[in-house]
Amino acid sequence: MGVGLALEDRLRDRSTDVFEQAVRDAVLEGPSGEAALAAVFGDLRKDRRLDVVVALGDAQGTAGPGVLRAVLASADASRDMRCAAVSALAKRCGVHASADLATALASRDPAVKQCAMLGLAYAGDDRAVDAAFARFRQLTRGSQTRYGFEAPHLSVQSPTVVAVFYLARHLDGTGGVRTVRLVTALRDHWDRLPGRDRSWLAETWPDADPLGPEPSLVPPPDEDRLDHWIARDPLFGPAH
Repeated sequence: MGVGLALEDRLRDRSTDVFEQAVRDAVLEGPSGEAALAAVFGDLRKDRRLDVVVALGDAQGTAGPGVLRAVLASADASRDMRCAAVSALAKRCGVHASADLATALASRDPAVKQCAMLGLAYAGDDRAVDAAFARFRQLTRGSQTRYGFEAPHLSVQSPTVVAVFYLARHLDGTGGVRTVRLVTALRDHWDRLPGRDRSWLAETWPDADPLGPEPSLVPPPDEDRLDHWIARDPLFGPAH
């Protein structure tokens, strides 16, 4: 079934196998394949739209980002759809998705907010530094969920670590206002951080420890250590 059909027809096919193969083919086909995904998007049922949103994170062309931004702007989009759109925009557009990610960070949905923070940590510019710092302060005031994941991926770390990671990527050098502010805040809330978060900091930014140098003497974390947490993270790798 589906043999010889045009790509758009296969994307609309009732067969799950035909549809899924068509999505993979669309990603491999480049801009024309992405155009087909965008053309059929509104005709698909919701579960298939989610598959297309994920695929648009890997596709190439000019139509995809507009579809993803429309999902974020839609009041009818589910949590899963919005999270998938945020991640796809970060993968597709990199730093050029910063405005979208900063807007999503202001969402009332905690899952969307966390996806936006991850996207900003992955590729965002510094426009959300103040919002991320406020998020860090809010997270450390509340009860802390215990995260026990040992994988070297940012996406399985706690929301607090993700906020710190983003802030750490946009510090202003030893003695800078942003650096001193973050080091001071970390030390002020150190006892409230779960052990896994403190272990992450000890590995990634050891000078931020309360027993480290004065805040004004603490340098930003090593960029290679930060990149290590992003480079092999499956969330930011190809889905197709």
